[in-house]
Amino acid sequence: MAPLVQTWDPKPNPYAAVANGVVDLGGGYNARAQTVSKQNPDRMAAAMPEEGSISQINTINLVNGSKQPEAALQFMSYALSGETQSRFTEELSYVPTNKNASISEDARKRTATTPERMARMIDVDWIEVAKFRDKITEQWRRNVISRS
Repeated sequence: MAPLVQTWDPKPNPYAAVANGVVDLGGGYNARAQTVSKQNPDRMAAAMPEEGSISQINTINLVNGSKQPEAALQFMSYALSGETQSRFTEELSYVPTNKNASISEDARKRTATTPERMARMIDVDWIEVAKFRDKITEQWRRNVISRS
C-alpha cells in the first residue's frame, strides 16, 4: 500500500508562523491549531470567528477491489464507533461523526460541537467551489504568497 499513499502538507504553515511570532493571525484547521496551541500555550490560541466557520469533511472509504474488504470494513466500523470517535475528539479535537460519541465539556469547548458554534457553521457547496478553486488558488499564489 505504501507506494499508493499520498499526503498533503500545507504550505505555508500558518500554525508555525503564528506560534513563532512571524504573523499575528493565520487561517487553518481547528484540530491542527488546537494541537499547536497545546504545545505553545503562551504563544498561540485557536479561535473560531464570530461570523462562523466552514466544516472540512474527512471520509473513510472502502477501495474498490480491495484484497481484504472484510478487514477494511472491520477497521471502518472500529474507527466510526462511538468510543473511538470520543477518543478522536478528546485527543485530537476533531468533531465526532458518531452521535453516540461521549464528549467532555472541555473537548466541546475546543471543537464546533457546542450548540452556539454549530449554529454559526456555514454550509458550502463543494461541487460548486471545485469549479473555480484552481483559479482562486493560482491568484493567491501569484498575488499573496509570492509577496510574503
